[in-house]
Amino acid sequence: MDFPKEKMEIVGSHGGKTSEKGWLVLHLGALDLEGVSKIYIDLEDLEGLKERGERHTDVLERMRSLLGGD
Repeated sequence: MDFPKEKMEIVGSHGGKTSEKGWLVLHLGALDLEGVSKIYIDLEDLEGLKERGERHTDVLERMRSLLGGD
């Protein structure tokens, strides 16, 4: 099974820990995984997810700065 990139995200923190590389989160709730024995994830998709996450972080930091946050 090719895992859909819309069901993946990379987060920088989990369980109170922060990671420079982050964690890959696979959202399984809406997927029918019966009979699935292997899941394939394109590493190019992971790079895109990481870049998107970095852009979101930059936007949040700019918003906080504009609003007078730390």
